[in-house]
Amino acid sequence: MNNRQDGEFERLSNAPLKRKYPSSLKIIGSILGVLVLTLTYFEVFDSPNVFTNMITEETKGVIMDAQTPEIVSSVPGTDNTFAIKWLSDSMDRGNHDLITSFHGNIIVSKDMKPLERGDILYYQFQGEEQLGRLIGMPGETVEIQEGQVYLDGKKLNTFYGAATSLGLTKDEYFERVDAENVNLEAMENYFNTSMEPVSADENTVFVLVDMWWRGMDSREYGPIPIEQLQGKVLGYEE
Repeated sequence: MNNRQDGEFERLSNAPLKRKYPSSLKIIGSILGVLVLTLTYFEVFDSPNVFTNMITEETKGVIMDAQTPEIVSSVPGTDNTFAIKWLSDSMDRGNHDLITSFHGNIIVSKDMKPLERGDILYYQFQGEEQLGRLIGMPGETVEIQEGQVYLDGKKLNTFYGAATSLGLTKDEYFERVDAENVNLEAMENYFNTSMEPVSADENTVFVLVDMWWRGMDSREYGPIPIEQLQGKVLGYEE
């Protein structure tokens, strides 16, 4: 790219040649040039604000889920859906979530394909209706360390990836809680829940309720065979 006007460029081209510098000075100039470029590179690309943002989530060992909505909405029923009543608060994230007496019946789709992480699944276990969020996909290993879920050793970084109570994280909970009305030691233990690694077979999935201390899930009875799944929750009945 030319940085000068054509006339200026022509004038310089016809100018007499200047004296040549000794080769030693040329070498020194080249070395200085390389040093300047190197320092410029580290100043720009090695700063925390730039370089850190360039690292991908895979290299940090993190699994993200930005697709699953935290808030359940109303949906119309179809020939491929059915409605259920749900009275447990095991999926409550602070808005009486999925509780029929507050929001109406729950619409469940018979078509579960494709199964995706974060789906809320309806299934039967030991003759009882159950709801649970899909955490571990077939073939994955699920582990909980001090309230944080890990999948194949990678941190699950999403709203359902750690212990919560009514949608509050540990720090949020203890900032807002009335110490006179709760067992602080019990809740401290809850937020530090740990579980040894559990592997889901190719035909099973690992599920968790959203408020772990208010329901049962794969922590107690292991991964759920896919054949026992009866539907995927779409939302509330319109």
